[in-house]
Amino acid sequence: SLQNREDMDWFWAQYLGDHQDDTEVAASPLNAPNLVGLPPATVITCELDVLRDEGEAYADRLARAGVPVVCQRMLGMPHGFLNWLTVSARTRAIAPAIASLVREALSGPPR
Repeated sequence: SLQNREDMDWFWAQYLGDHQDDTEVAASPLNAPNLVGLPPATVITCELDVLRDEGEAYADRLARAGVPVVCQRMLGMPHGFLNWLTVSARTRAIAPAIASLVREALSGPPR
């Protein structure tokens, strides 16, 4: 899991390479000037994730722009916790709820 600023700097460098700006919308959609008209979104954050606040701020901006959004915070969990399915009973307990959110999002509006 991400622990500190050094970890974040390393991941940003891997993600962006040496030629991109971390304020570009493609790198961070939270920086988009206008979110109106985007498709519905499901945003899952983790209570112990250094990226939690950014994810929830993005969900809030989407909602304020009129985009249908579901935002769910996974309590007590760190970034990447779904990688622990085989070793964490708590992850196994949460995974079906996340699968349900994804299933619902992919099924689209009722016909």
